[in-house]
Amino acid sequence: VLLGAADAAVKAHDYGFAEKALSQFRKLERNDPQTLTEAARIYQSMGQTGAATELLRKAVAIEQSERQRAMAAQAV
Repeated sequence: VLLGAADAAVKAHDYGFAEKALSQFRKLERNDPQTLTEAARIYQSMGQTGAATELLRKAVAIEQSERQRAMAAQAV
């Protein structure tokens, strides 16, 4: 819901509200690569490339970790 609200706020040029919604999302953030990638897209659309890059790096790290765990489980 928070990411949807942030996305709608960006489209309405209400960057203050979008920032608040993204801030709340980051406090509640789950380790889900898809939602992290969506949040990064919203940050990118706001011109906040640093925050976008940080979230994308985290998403990639989570995916790599999940892949390694899956491969280790298959090897057993």
